[in-house]
Amino acid sequence: MPSSANSKKRQSPRRQRDLRLPDGSAVPRLTLRHLARLTPDAVIKRGREVSVRPFDLEIDINDVGAYKVAYANTLHNTVVHTTTVLVYHYVGDVGDDVKKLRKLQRIPKGAQLWNKPCWVTCDCEYFLYNCEVALHRFNATDIIHSNGAFPGFTNPQMRPHLCKHLYAFAPVLIGMARHPTGREIPHSRRPQHPPHRGRLPRHLQEHLENHRHVPTEDEVSKGVVSVRDFL
Repeated sequence: MPSSANSKKRQSPRRQRDLRLPDGSAVPRLTLRHLARLTPDAVIKRGREVSVRPFDLEIDINDVGAYKVAYANTLHNTVVHTTTVLVYHYVGDVGDDVKKLRKLQRIPKGAQLWNKPCWVTCDCEYFLYNCEVALHRFNATDIIHSNGAFPGFTNPQMRPHLCKHLYAFAPVLIGMARHPTGREIPHSRRPQHPPHRGRLPRHLQEHLENHRHVPTEDEVSKGVVSVRDFL
């Protein structure tokens, strides 16, 4: 029989904590696969009608790691929006190693990018009111377009997901990893989104469970009135 010391249950390797580099920079914790999986069906349906035209593609290095950044103009119902996606194919301190820097400047294979940490943003209203604050909670975007207020009506569960423009752009970016020409990829040749398999990261699952019963703004207002009446 194993001893009591050896029979202790080990912590699951799935448990993920906030990652920070020595300089304090936060590392994104969500991947494009996670965000595509969490995107509502209604948004996915509209995303299939979006036209995507990439106009810039770069490989760069910052204090978080090496990343692939792509920009695109997305069109839906005669309205054009600008979307940006950063995918970190390497996370960590790069240092001054010339050989390592050259290796990181190479464009990684497209399929690998689905499972890499990402940072996204879009200037559409849906992203502003539904996505930005929730994604910022997981270091997957910055507060750029919104005021950072809690999305009480639009996304009370703080569910991180993509807008229709980013959902349409994601597989195009994956395809551009092997063909970085900047040209629009025809719909018939665009890579598909990955199947929604496997568990979500533990920290994300716990976050969604904790926000399952978030009170609405009306409930909060009634509670405040009750407190005032009591006082």
